[in-house]
Amino acid sequence: MFKHAVVEPGTVPSIPVPDVLLFGLPDTPVRGAAYGLLDGMLRDLDAGSVADLVKDDLGRPFSPRNLDLFVSLAHTDGAVAAAISTEGRIGIDVEATTHYDPDIGNLVLTSAQRALIEASANPDAHFLRLWTRKEAIGKALGVGIEDDVLRCPAENDRVLLRGHSLSIHDLSAPVGCYAAIAFERKTRDD
Repeated sequence: MFKHAVVEPGTVPSIPVPDVLLFGLPDTPVRGAAYGLLDGMLRDLDAGSVADLVKDDLGRPFSPRNLDLFVSLAHTDGAVAAAISTEGRIGIDVEATTHYDPDIGNLVLTSAQRALIEASANPDAHFLRLWTRKEAIGKALGVGIEDDVLRCPAENDRVLLRGHSLSIHDLSAPVGCYAAIAFERKTRDD
């Protein structure tokens, strides 16, 4: 089972987020919409509901009843995203358009990635493409944005990191947003 979606927040019902999933964050309408999207996907696939989830120490939601179920969600102004998989780790990210700041680029991009962005006709879009990919990779690995994730070749469609082979893809997103997914698919040979 593998499913993902990126939609405008108003196109899915916003649900009250269980306290255990808020992890100290406010229950906002856009966060409720992201969890509403995830809840609908879980129910459609007969994989439980958001009420079955808890968070690990890093704030990543998971099902203690089904450790083979991987979930990820993200939200920003104008978009919510959710992904589920029983085939391996998964991470999804969505970000609203922002202007590329070279000072931020120096912190989160490799020199080769900075050169690609600075040579690009649209550095803002190129930066957000790489950033959403790095965020998705960090979420799939369950580590967030650590040094090895920041240094990884996120511009590639496949990354081997921490012993996991992840596929990375850009996703369609509402206007003004960028989204990416990183996932691991176990095969019989794994």
